[in-house]
Amino acid sequence: MITEDPSIQFAYGHHQVFRFRHEDINVIGWVGRELVIASAAWTLNGGPEVNLYIEPAPTDTKYPWNTRTPSVHRLRNRRGWFNVEIPITSPILRPGKNELAVRVTDSTGHTIQGHVDFDWDPAPVSLPLILDDLTSIESPQEIGQAVNGVFYVDRERHIIHTPSPAGPDVLFLLGSPNASQEATYNVRFCTLEGEFVGLSDFFVRHELQDEGLGIKPGYSTNGLATLTPKGLARLWMATGDCLMSKDWAWVIRTEREPEVSIQADTLYSVRHQSFSHDGFTHARFRIWNSGTPEPIAWLCHLSNDNVDADKPRNQRASFGLFRYGTGRTEWSNILVREIKRSEINLADPVFRWAKLQRLLRQIRGAVKRPRGSVALLSRWLIGEVNPRPRIMGHRPSLLS
Repeated sequence: MITEDPSIQFAYGHHQVFRFRHEDINVIGWVGRELVIASAAWTLNGGPEVNLYIEPAPTDTKYPWNTRTPSVHRLRNRRGWFNVEIPITSPILRPGKNELAVRVTDSTGHTIQGHVDFDWDPAPVSLPLILDDLTSIESPQEIGQAVNGVFYVDRERHIIHTPSPAGPDVLFLLGSPNASQEATYNVRFCTLEGEFVGLSDFFVRHELQDEGLGIKPGYSTNGLATLTPKGLARLWMATGDCLMSKDWAWVIRTEREPEVSIQADTLYSVRHQSFSHDGFTHARFRIWNSGTPEPIAWLCHLSNDNVDADKPRNQRASFGLFRYGTGRTEWSNILVREIKRSEINLADPVFRWAKLQRLLRQIRGAVKRPRGSVALLSRWLIGEVNPRPRIMGHRPSLLS
């Protein structure tokens, strides 16, 4: 017997709206009363049940990044929460109206159920995306999709913000997948606390650990920009970060953390870019006091040209807002635009270094073919490719 139960709550209510922003539709909620949960599942439009993960109390088992939960950062410290992930390729999903049921069975065999209906629009968000006037916005879902955590909109102040505490890896996607793009925005850190006070991400997808887990803990990104409460900046790229025993997974980050002076309740401006060329992805960002001249130098720059050739790389990502931990962050005056190929300066050293990396991989692969190795080395020595060491941190402009 299945009983309708109002204790199954949904973060954005029982009537929601989604648009194509990444590979899954995320319906976030929680069970609002204490239960000894035996199993949980969701079903879409009356289709087959799919296993659903509900966050338990922390376990004694260690998981990546010193966590004590199989969801790693997805639902960490949110006991009773769930995150339904509906693949946008599901044959059961249809444009327009859909109905989702979440079912939870306790240790006695009793099952409770909650419903949410949602509208699905498979059309991607077009660029440029301008979010400077939020007066008419009734729900955050009109302008974005919460992938992790919960976000709110203040229409009077034209800001998007997290609650306090925000939670680990909270992410709110605004754009749809694109190859090369730039986001500019203003940001305010209401308090300087937590792991990261921001900033933003070019998010790819979440990755599967185990089929039956009911949530995908792996994190893939084409350029996550983070800033600690002490002002230490860093860029990250990954395919399957937070996964265990996956030989295809990788994560890289800038080797040093340049420090910037930040203060609570002060408005800053950010320029964040991610662009792909010839199979490689490059990301960079800078932050400065709003109302002052934008600096020429980039604070952090990262490229995946050193990732092994047999590892998967991602060419497209969606722009979103990111925070980790306690405290509140506010974003405003957001512009996301495409970076056209004609804007990319291919003579920049970063692209010459990427070309050299590819050549070196070919040389390593030609060990069993000496003639091929000699030919490639000859091209290098006569200057067809200019070997230049990687420069971490600031780089000259890649855009004309």
